[in-house]
Amino acid sequence: MNAKRVAASLLLGVLLAACAGTPGSPTPMGSSPLRSPGVLTSLAPTVEPATPKPTYVPSPTPAPSASPSASPAATLVWHRLGAIPMRYPSDLAVAGEIGSSPIDGLVGFAKGYVVLDGHAGAVWHSKDGRSWKRVRLPIQLPLEEAKDGNGMLGRVITTNGREVLVVGGYSHAPCHRGVGATGGGPECAVSPITWISADGRTWRRAFADSDGEFVAAWPVAGGWMAAESSWSGACLYGAMLWRSADGIRWKRTETTPPAAWEGYDRVPVGIASETGTQILAASERIWPPWRTVTTVAAAVEGGSWRVLGGFPGEGAQVVAGVAPTAGRSAWVLGGWSATSVHVAASYHEAPDEWTVPTAWSSVDGVKWTLTVLPVGPGLPPTEPGDTGVQVTAVTSVALTERGYVAVGAYGTPHGGARHETWVSDDGATWSRLPQPATPRFDYGPGLVANGPAGVIGISGTKAHDELVVWQLR
Repeated sequence: MNAKRVAASLLLGVLLAACAGTPGSPTPMGSSPLRSPGVLTSLAPTVEPATPKPTYVPSPTPAPSASPSASPAATLVWHRLGAIPMRYPSDLAVAGEIGSSPIDGLVGFAKGYVVLDGHAGAVWHSKDGRSWKRVRLPIQLPLEEAKDGNGMLGRVITTNGREVLVVGGYSHAPCHRGVGATGGGPECAVSPITWISADGRTWRRAFADSDGEFVAAWPVAGGWMAAESSWSGACLYGAMLWRSADGIRWKRTETTPPAAWEGYDRVPVGIASETGTQILAASERIWPPWRTVTTVAAAVEGGSWRVLGGFPGEGAQVVAGVAPTAGRSAWVLGGWSATSVHVAASYHEAPDEWTVPTAWSSVDGVKWTLTVLPVGPGLPPTEPGDTGVQVTAVTSVALTERGYVAVGAYGTPHGGARHETWVSDDGATWSRLPQPATPRFDYGPGLVANGPAGVIGISGTKAHDELVVWQLR
């Protein structure tokens, strides 16, 4: 990407804040959620009477069933398993300002683990979490020219336990000189792109015929779903879903979700149960007053979406989730909820939401349990007016042989970083794992997944020169 497009990409990230609130509040589809015959009961899957066989359950999206586990042990500790050397320290430095995992996703599946580095258009694969191999995602165009308006190629990674899917967007002709630099959106047209692999090392590429990009994806019964966002001037919004049986041939769905999603920071989260029921969480930044609102909706395979009115989505955002499987009856979501809103310093500045790490769980989709997860002491502020560094959100959730494992991480370029880990048997009652005394730059796991080598996590480092691989045991 040339200097002009780099500047345009940075500007686009700033302009997205100005777009917030344009569409208005999500419109509910009735105050009584999921009252159609058969829909409500489908949210609670039937548990097979036979003892389920142990399988590897991916994160953040579901896979075949996991065996019931004993209560999470209070002695669980993260152990450093290895490291992945990175070739793009400049990209890591930018991502490191947001959190302590400067990568774009981690999944575990039957053939190991896959880490996505969307800025580099590459993945890393490992069979055991120790030895990793880098694979460039195939693309006909030069990498720097193919990246989307935010400097990404692959944006999201997901798995059904057998295959791994990466989705995103790519730039292509026609291009309009100067558009990106003036706040009119990306310089070039953007279209969806996907890759799928059965082993993490050999990837098939596919394109979808549309003027947008895929910002989320998840496995469903008989295939995959993807959520598309499109540019309107300098604003990025989405309300369109796509379906594919093989991850290669994609078709728009006939049903439209009841709420839109906004920007790159508020992409939707979708999960699906083995019975064919899906849940979709979509977030927007709306006003007045400025706040994030998340709408959670559900649909049975081939049916219409219905808002789950019992979900407490005011001042909240869902980041990850796990669907029910045999032996696990709850829908479990993780993210953040706001405790207050900081008033903007100027008219053009959107206020910040002070947030806390949060988990939500439900068996039927109607009644939700909201749990604010405990955090340890944060780092003291380094400048007047600074609040210091403390974990403010759940960043990843996985269903493992040890139950549910959630992690949260937060970092700043110079102020330091913190991480937290929580475990739960049922998705409603959580325990914080004790953390040893750590230095100011505590770059612990910000992403978690379950696979052949058990539970692993990924984090960055202060130097932004490698990814650290952790194992929870």
